[in-house]
This record gives sequence, C-alpha cells and structure tokens, in this order.
Amino acid sequence: MLMNKNIFLILAVVIFTAFSGCSGGGGSSSSSKSDSRSNMSGFVQKGAFVDGDIQVQQVKSNGAFVGKAVSAVIDKNGEYKLNITWKGLTYVTAEGHFFNEYTGKVTSDTIVLNALVDFSKESVVNINLFTALEANRILDLMQKGISYTDAVKQTKDVMQQVFNLSKNVNASQLDIYDVNSSLKEENINLLLLSATFLKVIEEESTSGVASLSKSLSLSSVKVVAKPLNRFQIYAQRFYQDFKEDGRIDGLFKDDWEKIIEDDENKTLEI
Repeated sequence: MLMNKNIFLILAVVIFTAFSGCSGGGGSSSSSKSDSRSNMSGFVQKGAFVDGDIQVQQVKSNGAFVGKAVSAVIDKNGEYKLNITWKGLTYVTAEGHFFNEYTGKVTSDTIVLNALVDFSKESVVNINLFTALEANRILDLMQKGISYTDAVKQTKDVMQQVFNLSKNVNASQLDIYDVNSSLKEENINLLLLSATFLKVIEEESTSGVASLSKSLSLSSVKVVAKPLNRFQIYAQRFYQDFKEDGRIDGLFKDDWEKIIEDDENKTLEI
C-alpha cells in the first residue's frame, strides 16, 4: 500500500491520538522545563515509548566516554528524568517497548535510540530516530579527530539534505505529537520517517535477521547485553549506514528506497 504524505500523516495522527488518550500521551516537552535545573528530561519517541531504561554518560572532546554512567527508567508515557552532576557533552542511550504506529499495537520487542547533546546548553532532550542518526554520525566523526562543533555542522548539513531537517532546529526539540507549532514540518517529517521505517520492517522478510545480528552491535553505551531483535537490527543498519557517509545507501539502500517511495509517490494505492 502506497500512501502520499498527507494521507499517511492523517492516519498516523489518528492512531497516536487514540493511544495518547488511553495512556496519558507524550505531549509537549515544555512541561519538563520548569524543573530541569541539574536534571535532563524529555520524552523518548519511536512511536511513544511505554517503558524502558535510559542511560547517559559524559563524552570527551575526542568522542571517548568518561566517568560513570547514570541510569533511570522511562515511564508509561515515554517520559524520563535524570539527575546529572556534569555539564557538557552527554551521550544518551534509551531502550524500551514502544507504540508501533504501523500496526497500532505496543511492540513485544524493544528498540534502542540515542542522542548526543551539550548538557550545558540543553537540559530538555527528546530522543527519536533523528537524534539517533545524528548521535551515531557525530560521535563517529569526533572519534576520527573532527571537533564537536564541526561534526555537528557537517551532520546538520546532511540532515537537511537527506531529511529536510532545518539547520536551525535541534532534533531533540521535536515531538511527534506536536503538529501545530512552528516545528510542524519537522515533526511531520519525523513522524513520516518513523512510521514508514516500521512499515519497511514489517514488510521485510526476517530470513536474514540472524546472520545480520552477528555483524552488528548496539551503540557504545549499552543498556543490556543480549541478542538483537529485529527492531534493533534494522535500527542499527539504519544508524550504521548513515554514520558512514551521511547518506542512506550501502547496507540500508534498498530499505531507504522503500521509505522515500511513499513520500514521493503522489497516488494512493489500496
């Protein structure tokens, strides 16, 4: 089934609205700002997380991790709050079950999402597919000797080219429930990518999953050590592909072509 952007968005919003009415929903991250202080807080959204664990660790200018990681739980609305003692670059890893906007059900498997932020400038951090793509790319560039500032600039350039994400918008500001604010277009693009990403996974054959898992590992900061499930495998394929050259080709090329096909096709085929 091929859907143009507007129809896909309407269906996805209907599903999310129904779900948020039952669980309390994600809502805007602005409610977390009043008690941010030394805390990091926000929402984890793939679809909305319904549980899970989140872990943060300080990152040095060369991309190396330093100090002890800090962990917390993700609640039924996908919200988290962490008390962090440091300021500066912070790598975030979140793992949990989430509302699958393609099937309309909560997943039985978990997915891992990431973010890399400057905690001295951002304390309200929403975590999503865009932040995960950026985090893996930026960290890789830093570990290759590129400064954080230049790595962010390079990554924002390609995020705009590939996903139409404005350079003036931080991916950690986005909220898939918010389609009315000044970030409407960016939120719609994230929602479209998120839902279509799952569509690809649901329609893919699982025959190659076992072999793929042997060649992929979770991000540098792991929440748990266990075999990867299909959501984690395909997410890691996505992150790894983008990390390498800032494009969707190589390992994830065929899957990415399926994703953009829905957005570019102007007809609805039932």
